[in-house]
Amino acid sequence: MERMFNAYKIRYEKLNQDFLPSRAARSIKRINIYINLDDLYHRIHRPYTELEFQTTGQSVSREIVSNLLNLIAHYKNWAAKEHMQAIIFLLYTTSNVFKNAVRIASYRRYFNQINSSANMDFYHINSAITGGYNILQVMTKYVHNAYAIDTSYLEPSMVPLFLSREYPADFNLFVSRDEYDFQYVTFGNWAIVVPKGDQSTLITKGTLWENVREHNAIREPVQFHPELFIWAKTILGDKYRSIPKLTRTGWKTVIKYLRNTSTEKLNEDVEVLELQLHELMRFIDGKKIQDTDFNNNLYCTSVKEQVDAMLDSDRAIITHQIVDMEDTKALEEVNRTIFRDYPIELSKLLREAPDLSSGYGTHDDYAWRKLLVATAKADRDRVERNG
Repeated sequence: MERMFNAYKIRYEKLNQDFLPSRAARSIKRINIYINLDDLYHRIHRPYTELEFQTTGQSVSREIVSNLLNLIAHYKNWAAKEHMQAIIFLLYTTSNVFKNAVRIASYRRYFNQINSSANMDFYHINSAITGGYNILQVMTKYVHNAYAIDTSYLEPSMVPLFLSREYPADFNLFVSRDEYDFQYVTFGNWAIVVPKGDQSTLITKGTLWENVREHNAIREPVQFHPELFIWAKTILGDKYRSIPKLTRTGWKTVIKYLRNTSTEKLNEDVEVLELQLHELMRFIDGKKIQDTDFNNNLYCTSVKEQVDAMLDSDRAIITHQIVDMEDTKALEEVNRTIFRDYPIELSKLLREAPDLSSGYGTHDDYAWRKLLVATAKADRDRVERNG
């Protein structure tokens, strides 16, 4: 199982090499790192993984949590070594009902089908993931500046933008292989870490379209204004989120239309954006796409649109989960007992930059009791499910 989670790590040497231009352009002392756990879980839904989870036994949920904590430790340790104060956010959802369904009725239907407890193809995977949620929530309370966020009915990929506004940093890294998340590089002080072993890469505003080209096996060089990405993605939809395609075309066709705006100007020039956007709108008009369909797709695709429309109750769902309870001794005890067979790399998990200040969270005096209850419940539920 460990290899599945290790695949979401990028080697420090590679990360430093790719991150160097961003650090050279600005002083980065405080960095927020967001990990798309929703995407990671999606990628382990494979038949061979289901078999492995089935044979692991009732401790599989704890093994998942151990691997997730070591994933946090990997990036936390990297930041500390580079003298940056890191805040780590793990993002996922336990909901099967989403706010965006007001715009697209079938929103995340594909996600719900894969993650359903009634899905016998991935029964053991889904049971193990569900059993680990409460343990993960409690464990991260013991770790300074690490938070596991259940986004509930909100789209998980929109939450990093909200958190970056609530808890600003000098720079933001989003660890994800989900193409939907690539839009974050248009916001300025953002980069996407795409973890793929030795093929891992860092996407910035300047490399966005080159990565789209590689991601979609397009041979010719591609370079357009970065903000066109969200418009193109709106047209092309998103299978995982059940955002429908507005036409029967793919990236290659959209890019072909955009090539008609070839220019010698810089790809971020305002006039170039207007020119390329005009060409894209001509494409939309030619396909007779209805305004309502386009606007609904745009809302469900654009994380900025969704964050701007958040209500106070939506914000509270997220901020109420930012809770700290620093207790190194408790972590050591948990590691010695509950996680004895799947040890947590505490030396990395607890490492901080020298100038670390206090974290974002509030204090929770009941975390230890919650952990014991959550662990026992996860084991008991798994035994009952398996007879």
